[in-house]
Amino acid sequence: MWVTQQAWTRWLEEREQERALLVNELVTLRAQNVTLQATFARSERDVDWLRLRCNQLEQERAALMLKINGIFIPTPTIAREEFSLHAQNALGVMDLVGRDADD
Repeated sequence: MWVTQQAWTRWLEEREQERALLVNELVTLRAQNVTLQATFARSERDVDWLRLRCNQLEQERAALMLKINGIFIPTPTIAREEFSLHAQNALGVMDLVGRDADD
């Protein structure tokens, strides 16, 4: 089966337009990725500071309670929890816990 030159040219132009759209979308997604990585790094830094500050305040509070009242209070600490990719995927499975099978 032979394809006319006009049909072949039109088909190539359509593919080139689709390719250009995909390249533009890829550039946009990569720019969004860079922006999200920077935002995540900034948020992670802020959360680390807040975690350390909260732990410090809890320790100071416990030290004051011991000094003033002579009561030893164990201090809770907030620790960073590292999630692996496997653990994150397992969290999605937990959505169905507690739901009836009929839902």
